[in-house]
Amino acid sequence: MIVRLVRLMERVSPATWRRVVVVYWLALTAGTHWPSLRVGRPGPIPVDKILHALAFCGLAGLLMLTRWLERAAPSAFTARNINRGAALALLLAALDELTQAWWRLDRFAQWDDFAADVAGILIAWLVAMLLFRPAARRAA
Repeated sequence: MIVRLVRLMERVSPATWRRVVVVYWLALTAGTHWPSLRVGRPGPIPVDKILHALAFCGLAGLLMLTRWLERAAPSAFTARNINRGAALALLLAALDELTQAWWRLDRFAQWDDFAADVAGILIAWLVAMLLFRPAARRAA
């Protein structure tokens, strides 16, 4: 099943994934910079942090599929491409948090938000390295 999923993702052109990631990044940036936006109620379940992790997990995965940083890669799931995609996602997460502090939009840069972003990126990295990379080798 994972091999089929990898084949399906690889069948989509990197150019298509690039368009998808640009739209995704714009939507993510709008959501994280929207004035006075509060998600979830205060309580034991940190809905905001879960959403941060999911959003940046998705961003990291999409960046890996674009092959922006290793255009010659035979697969989106080479170790080098996975590492570079995760690194770019990490850079964008830091940029996202830093720019929230620059605007006067009742938004703040928070370390725990960044930690949730990093957790999501780490999840994407682990899934790509431990599941998709071996499946891509079997699919080749």
